[in-house]
Amino acid sequence: MGFGRFGGGRSAAEFLLDQGAHVLVTDLSEAHTLDDSIACLSSKHREAIEWKLGCHDLMDFTSADIVIANPAVSTSNKYLQAARDAGAWVTTDIELFLRLTDMRLVLITGTQGKSSSAQMTAGLLQSAGFCVHLGGNIGNSLLPTLTEKNSSNSIAVIELSSYQLEALPQDSVLARAEVVAITNLLEDHISRHGTIACYHQAKARILDLLKHGGVAIASFKDLQLSPLREEHARRMASAEWLPFQAHTCDAGLGLQGGDFTIHGKVIAPVTSLPLPGDFQQLNALVAIGAALSIGVSIDAIASALPKLEGLPHRAQDLGTFTPGDFPIRIIDNAVSTTPDSTQSVLESLEGPVTLLVGGRSKGQDLSRLAAACTGRVAHVLCFGEAAPELHAAFSKAGANCHAFATMDEAVAQGLCELASPTLLFSPACSSFDQFSNFKQRALAFHRALPS
Repeated sequence: MGFGRFGGGRSAAEFLLDQGAHVLVTDLSEAHTLDDSIACLSSKHREAIEWKLGCHDLMDFTSADIVIANPAVSTSNKYLQAARDAGAWVTTDIELFLRLTDMRLVLITGTQGKSSSAQMTAGLLQSAGFCVHLGGNIGNSLLPTLTEKNSSNSIAVIELSSYQLEALPQDSVLARAEVVAITNLLEDHISRHGTIACYHQAKARILDLLKHGGVAIASFKDLQLSPLREEHARRMASAEWLPFQAHTCDAGLGLQGGDFTIHGKVIAPVTSLPLPGDFQQLNALVAIGAALSIGVSIDAIASALPKLEGLPHRAQDLGTFTPGDFPIRIIDNAVSTTPDSTQSVLESLEGPVTLLVGGRSKGQDLSRLAAACTGRVAHVLCFGEAAPELHAAFSKAGANCHAFATMDEAVAQGLCELASPTLLFSPACSSFDQFSNFKQRALAFHRALPS
């Protein structure tokens, strides 16, 4: 259920076909909008699939043995409920993998930083000689690895979203992870989960996937302010809690005197991390904790940190452009769909900055982000469906604010009349007013820049 314009269901369809299953793919999108995704299938797989595109048929769900749902589909969807009522096993790509793999597991979630933390964890483990498979919400299905011969040296590093975690059943068979990590618990996806508490509860489901004696990594702040310990006390009784925080930390992971530390012991200088921004230092702490928990030595981590590479669209420095009278440094933080994530990057930059924000509002509080603009942001350029709301919030905080109908218009102004030495593209809103996802919006931003 849900093949996706970027082929999100392709790996599940291919894997099941290779196991001898009869596979039907159903998607509400019309066939022509899925052409690129379908073209990625081999002709053998493409012809073996039964396609039902542009609609869903209830009979397809009630006659199925297994229904694999895209994470974007709510667990309460009427078609999924009908399938359950008819006796089908309703599952997901992630659950299939977790049930069938024999690899060692490191699982990472959080509101911000989960992709970067997963990427860095994979990098540290690879440098230490492990065979690492990185996947999950970061964009790679791990189902193809099930047909490979894996050794005790093989580790799957999996980024999990709240949607993916929410869909997993309460089943002790799935509790196999050696390490689970929660980067932070902020506000997001309230339209899906209903309340912040329910969203946090979905995130905390990752603790149910930890094996007996495993290591759980979470920020000291979240451990203190959330009910993680109480709600999961029985599960966590045998686990080791490894907290992290952005200052001196005698117990756990910390940033102390310009160094990454573990229980007060220096691991490496913070300057050895080649990725900019204080927020990346916290992501690195999570990755360091995961690598240490797997058995990587401090010396090996210190050696690997300078070689880590960042993901695109995460405070990515695109270089300097000179479209007018002076050079403009372009920072692409297109991954941002929340005010918190934009604020994190903004506070890591020296002003003056021209800030581009916009898209579809999630109804989140903008006051802290607007206040962070003071003394740092010369112009705030708002675009898209949320432009009026954003303009009102930033103007109220005293920012020099301008509204535009489209992102292209905002970019054009940010490169000429409303230019500053730094242009930060960090939307702070979802992309769904004009784009299918944040990556599509990011590519559109790149196209709008001077060649």
